Amino acid sequence: IPVQAGVDYHLRIELGADLKPLFYINGALVATGAALTSGDTLKVFAGGELTTGTNQRDADIRYLYLGQKIG
Repeated sequence: IPVQAGVDYHLRIELGADLKPLFYINGALVATGAALTSGDTLKVFAGGELTTGTNQRDADIRYLYLGQKIG
């Protein structure tokens, strides 16, 4: 999606029962990834990538959450 200055984006990644990640931006499903081979060793991490250019780039990570539905 095109990124605009001064706009907040909400990224959510959900892992379905089929171990396929679903990627949402501002509540809209934007991509589905390939199935993981195991859900046993899921870890939460955050990283950033800067591309070349002279414009300032800022990112705020407000929270990370990893949960599991039991039942």
